[in-house]
Amino acid sequence: MKIIDGRQSERSFVRGLCTKDDPSQISFVDLNWGLDCGRHTLIDGLPLPFQVTVFMTPDQHCLINLGLDMAELALADLTPVWILLDYFGLYFKESEYGHPAFEAEQMLQRSTGDTGLECDSECLSIDFRLWMIEPHVIIPSSSEMPEELCVMLEAAGLYYRYKSFGFNYSSQDIVAKDLGIVVLSEYMQPSISRGLRQVSGSLSSCGVKTLVDGLSFSVRYDYNESINYTRFALRVPLTSHHFG
Repeated sequence: MKIIDGRQSERSFVRGLCTKDDPSQISFVDLNWGLDCGRHTLIDGLPLPFQVTVFMTPDQHCLINLGLDMAELALADLTPVWILLDYFGLYFKESEYGHPAFEAEQMLQRSTGDTGLECDSECLSIDFRLWMIEPHVIIPSSSEMPEELCVMLEAAGLYYRYKSFGFNYSSQDIVAKDLGIVVLSEYMQPSISRGLRQVSGSLSSCGVKTLVDGLSFSVRYDYNESINYTRFALRVPLTSHHFG
């Protein structure tokens, strides 16, 4: 699977994401995938290079599971990620994004004559979970200057979870296993720079310098606008029982 950001000039590098390409692997459909996944999935791994499942319930809850194996990502900033998250988040909250449930609710209210009533079920509660096994991320200093310094991130696994309940409460959870942070003297294609985290030296001598290796941590952020509540928690390092 490949996703390419088309908002780029001729001088800029190719920004996008691709997953492991294994033609010999047999594809299959698992409609229940993700229900039994958690932090332990960073150790157990994924059965397929790309998997996604969506579960929706009548009480306005939506669970989205996304798994990427051996993903290679090149981004100068997180703008495409925030655009994607905002779209799917607002799709279930704002009628302007075209969700048919809003129009259906208006038609129901007009047919029953209750157009003046407010509906409490307009906002869908979201639970989005992402697993990335052995991801490789390149973050250049500038999208227009590939010859400048770049930061490379590699990990045994990354887990991200976003939850929202109603219009006011949201929570984010990030878990990294065996994260490595490397500085490159110039931009390299992710397929070429993968594995350079083991190189120790200076940028002037070999063009690669490992800053952090083998870091495991978790970050939790909770926010409730209605009561002006914010909670931030950081745990480092993580041991094997934190992935059980």
